[in-house]
Amino acid sequence: MNLPHQEPLIFAKEVLYKDDTTSKVLCVFDIFPTLATFIEAAAQSSASFKDLKKDQVGFLTTINDIAYLEEPKNQEYIFHITLEIDLGNISKFSFVAYDKITNIATVSGKFTVVLDS
Repeated sequence: MNLPHQEPLIFAKEVLYKDDTTSKVLCVFDIFPTLATFIEAAAQSSASFKDLKKDQVGFLTTINDIAYLEEPKNQEYIFHITLEIDLGNISKFSFVAYDKITNIATVSGKFTVVLDS
């Protein structure tokens, strides 16, 4: 994945699985994650769907239906990302973040990313 971020703000570390509409991405946090860092990690994970040019940037434009399902207890999560709508440079995704150790769903939601042209 080509991300314009720098450490410590790169949460998406490895694509574990990917097909046309779903991906699973390992995300690691240096500290216990907040709701904001879960959302950012989900947005970063969506880059697994695109072969981005080196200088291409995506912008998180909307978030909705975000929910804490469980209290975060660890710093490594597997994000299950689903591509709901793809209109070229605009894509809508849904996600569920699963604790890597317990496999418990911790956060879920939806978001939209717009890519610059």
